Amino acid sequence: MNIEVLKTNNGTVYKATVGSREKRIRKTFKRKLDAERWVVAMSQSPEVGATPNQRASDPTKKVAAFSFSELFRLFQNGYAEIQQERATQIREAKIVQDHLAPYFGDRDVSTLTCKDIQQYVYYEARRGELKPATINKHHQVLHKNFAWAVKNGLMDENPAAGISKLPIEDSVYSPNFKFLEGSDLFAAIRKVREVYPKEFPILFTAACTGMRIGEVCALQRKDLLDTVQNPVILVRRTFCSATRQFKDTTKGGNARVVPASDQLLSVLRPLAESKKASDLVFFESEAQAKTTRNILHKKWTRAQRLCGIEPRTVHALRHTYATQFLSHGGSTFALQRILGHSSAKITDKYSHFSEVMVERSRNVVQLALENPGVPGKCTPNVPLETQNRLPHQKQKSPIS
Repeated sequence: MNIEVLKTNNGTVYKATVGSREKRIRKTFKRKLDAERWVVAMSQSPEVGATPNQRASDPTKKVAAFSFSELFRLFQNGYAEIQQERATQIREAKIVQDHLAPYFGDRDVSTLTCKDIQQYVYYEARRGELKPATINKHHQVLHKNFAWAVKNGLMDENPAAGISKLPIEDSVYSPNFKFLEGSDLFAAIRKVREVYPKEFPILFTAACTGMRIGEVCALQRKDLLDTVQNPVILVRRTFCSATRQFKDTTKGGNARVVPASDQLLSVLRPLAESKKASDLVFFESEAQAKTTRNILHKKWTRAQRLCGIEPRTVHALRHTYATQFLSHGGSTFALQRILGHSSAKITDKYSHFSEVMVERSRNVVQLALENPGVPGKCTPNVPLETQNRLPHQKQKSPIS
């Protein structure tokens, strides 16, 4: 494959060349993707020098063979670099490099079947090194690339369609999910304030707002809307751990408003007094923010171990906030807006059944067993005037 980039008066063009010295064909394209697709289609043509009509009428013509690595490269150049976030491109490229490309090798993707994709899913599951959710993400990458190839005429059908995904245990009902209960949370936060005073405001803000740790690190002075009646925090930026850069957008793509409690304001106000509008709240520079972001997880883990608590991740503070919010009477609708979730189903996965919920739910339903004539809190769906009527008393017709 030989594609030259040429600068012309009308802009950049791509000059593609295929064939040997005797039968060499050149064609110019405005897009690099079109040039690459043309080279792939021409590389294994029966007669490279034939016209397009001759090649279309040739029954022996076959689609050019290329591996999944080559298909993914075409997918990145033609779709991903325009439609996807940079972090998504990096994540999917690592999946292809570490797992998909080594497994499928140089095998022609046009010969892959549903059975081959299903065998890959089961192969990774039997190895036991990856979680089922991670393996399902690999299948998602396969499906996405094959669907793009079918849409652009590089493949006849999508072999990843109709594949059975691995079952995933829902975190809502998982007893093994680790989030912090009230007493453990208070102990860990106090230990951070004692041992790591510089990192304390960052972790305390994450625990009081449910914000992602990247969003907390990216907070600027102008994001603190300290009004008298309703102090709030404007969440509109984040720090991407994949690209190691600050982004002027959140993970969901939309800015949101998070309420700020009086306790949190007492910590944030001294930090924001001498800051300019564009300054970071917790750091002097972006370089310092990147360095602190790297060691934040280690210090949070160490603080929990000093308290004798099984370490939870920093992201578990987001789950803890959601659980505490609902435990103390907050609504799911408000929590969805605070966390920035597009669906209530996602919010449900962040709220877990805590000890406070168990205690408050313990006496909600009560049945009057000793005196059947006195209804308990759980009563049948009948009119109130008929609940205390004895069994031998007939109900009067509402018409008479």
